[in-house]
Amino acid sequence: MLGVATSTVYQLCAAGKLRHRRVSNAIRCAPTDVAAFARERIAGNGCERVSTNGELL
Repeated sequence: MLGVATSTVYQLCAAGKLRHRRVSNAIRCAPTDVAAFARERIAGNGCERVSTNGELL
């Protein structure tokens, strides 16, 4: 839905930028939370940039 790598999603969750729930050793994001995150980015609140080693910039 976001068109990003799994590692980017984990980083967004760790940074508190994408709401999620941890289930065992996986993360789960509600579709409404993903849609809200995407809307915020589209609205001009900033795009996440990821460096070549996977860190958020």
